[in-house]
Amino acid sequence: MGLFNQSGGMTIAILVGIALVTGWLLLRSHRYLSRRKADDAVLVRTLRPQPKNSRHHLDADPSVLRWEVEMHEIARELSARLDSKMGALQALIAEADRAAARLEAAARNASVASQPDGHPKNQ
Repeated sequence: MGLFNQSGGMTIAILVGIALVTGWLLLRSHRYLSRRKADDAVLVRTLRPQPKNSRHHLDADPSVLRWEVEMHEIARELSARLDSKMGALQALIAEADRAAARLEAAARNASVASQPDGHPKNQ
């Protein structure tokens, strides 16, 4: 108890108060969590708006269902194609930027080399 002998009475009272409040909060949360249903495991629920026409057409004709599945597959395939083309386009743009930078550097070097005193002329 050497640590508490050097501390004032007020410090000990504050530490005891903090310990009591912490214990009381832990006890309340334990009681709350033990009363909850087992299937209600999520503490925070995120509400997402549901589209009004989100029903599946399960009672529709099988040909309509096949058509809907095919449309989803085509949409997924087209999205993948667009993503791959965008990636290729971004790579080509990056290569064009690098080539433009090389051309600009070569043009600067050529103009510096063409000057007799080695300094570029002012325009």
